[in-house]
Amino acid sequence: MAVDIPRLIAAADKRLVQQLIEKIAPDCLGNNDWNLKGRDLGRVVEAIASVSSPAWAKLQKINNLARHGTSGAIRSVLYHDRPLR
Repeated sequence: MAVDIPRLIAAADKRLVQQLIEKIAPDCLGNNDWNLKGRDLGRVVEAIASVSSPAWAKLQKINNLARHGTSGAIRSVLYHDRPLR
């Protein structure tokens, strides 16, 4: 299945999205219009993360976990990937 980052971001709490961007792409945190909502916010976050290969990889991993992960798989990834946690 295709990665649908805007859908994931639209369904997430905006504060958590801000914390995520702060962790994976701190230099891009100020480049976002946090007044946007839903998929519009998701598209902006996707554009910000896609500029940085490490941030893009982490965002894709989070999306895959959200869509296909079991609770055991999610716990395992978060245990082994401390920066993602």
